[in-house]
Amino acid sequence: MNWDAIGVALAQHAQPGRVEELRARALPPGMTELLRAALGQDDVVDAAAACHQASRAQVVDAARFFIEQQVLARVFETDPWRQLGLAPTADEDTIKTHHRLLVRLVHPDRSDDWADAYADRV
Repeated sequence: MNWDAIGVALAQHAQPGRVEELRARALPPGMTELLRAALGQDDVVDAAAACHQASRAQVVDAARFFIEQQVLARVFETDPWRQLGLAPTADEDTIKTHHRLLVRLVHPDRSDDWADAYADRV
């Protein structure tokens, strides 16, 4: 697994003033793992927490904040690749995986306040 995206997410969560700086960059490798962490998938959250010496809650919160600020932000609404957390070179299976994970993350039945606001973008 690639933990780069979770590392960047944890850094952004610790220093939210870096949001704009990070928006100017391409998304880091490991976005699939980041999406899974945002969903709270135990195996990914546990492994990421151990790798980055962070708590489970920190990993999940940082992943969700990163997705909110670096993937689903209105500034990226004209970039469908960014909105799916992908590079334009992504293969069809990865596109489907990211779409499925994002739909699960922002589905209104999750009852997360912030998720409802982003459902229309996925």
